[in-house]
Parts: sequence; structure tokens; C-alpha cells
Amino acid sequence: MHEARKIMLYEGVRKTPGKSLVELGNHVHEFVMGDWTHPQSKTINEILVEIAKKLKLAGYVPIST
Repeated sequence: MHEARKIMLYEGVRKTPGKSLVELGNHVHEFVMGDWTHPQSKTINEILVEIAKKLKLAGYVPIST
């Protein structure tokens, strides 16, 4: 993957950033990788870091594809 990213950078190829949509109540929140414009980005990230720590302590290991 590292080599592919290097080639993409060299060739000027840009990848579309990943994004997630989360519906809470009647409102949809969109999160784009690297975008910190959401008014609660800092708090959301802090919570995600805590969740990741708890998952690791519980023995969760992500599967790489």
C-alpha cells in the first residue's frame, strides 16, 4: 500500500477522502476523513479514542484486508 501511495503522489493522483454518515434522531451527520470543521470534532475524536482503548483492552484485533 505504501508503494501505491508513493506512486499516486508522484503521478498527482488524488484519492477521494473516506467519509461516514451517522443518523442521530432526525439529523444526519457527515464525517469526512481529515475534516475538522464539525463543531464537535474534538469531543467526537476524544470519545472515539476512548472507545478504541476499551476495544483493545477487551482483546479486539482488527482484521487487515
